[in-house]
Amino acid sequence: MVLVVTFAIADIFAGAFICWPIHYLWAESHDGHCINIWKFYRYGTLPNIIIDVFMLILPMPVVWRLQVSRQVKMGLGATFLTGSIGLATSIARTVTFFKHDPLADATWISVTFLIWSIVEPGVYLIAACLPCYRPLIKFILERNQKATSTPYRAKGPNDLSLKSSYSARKDESFHAGSTRPQSDIEMGTPVRPRVASGHESDEQSLISYRI
Repeated sequence: MVLVVTFAIADIFAGAFICWPIHYLWAESHDGHCINIWKFYRYGTLPNIIIDVFMLILPMPVVWRLQVSRQVKMGLGATFLTGSIGLATSIARTVTFFKHDPLADATWISVTFLIWSIVEPGVYLIAACLPCYRPLIKFILERNQKATSTPYRAKGPNDLSLKSSYSARKDESFHAGSTRPQSDIEMGTPVRPRVASGHESDEQSLISYRI
């Protein structure tokens, strides 16, 4: 932590007072001097890579000495290694500074440098927040799983045989001319058949239709 804070303060002051007096940076007619701007831009990003590597390696021995299962250790290791995506952008930014001369055409080349200078801290911020996304991702996956699961049970041969036997029993009771109320299994209410000789009752039509 001391190393990171110290380097941040040094980088801020070096960038702010890269020339002295400060206006000498854009008005070189005045007496003044600047540090080697070319080397400052190129080698000023190298400490970021070195510090990032140490930050990734530092917690690993502690993680693997924990009295937990191997699966938990691997999960913790993967959580810490998410910072490696920020390390990749830091390396890309450094390579860009080494491939181009920042002083050759400052107006044109500075666009590329500025893009990578914005991408690098943005990716680090995403990497730092990745462990917090796990509950959100789990919630989304469970919600999608519930949405795609079918709420209906497939009909098997047993269902068809049960309904056929039930229909046969209902028909027999109606044709027998029974006036005792028959319990409707599906509706849960007693149904009193109205039997007409040689004709199907309304209740029979309803039951046959529903089955």
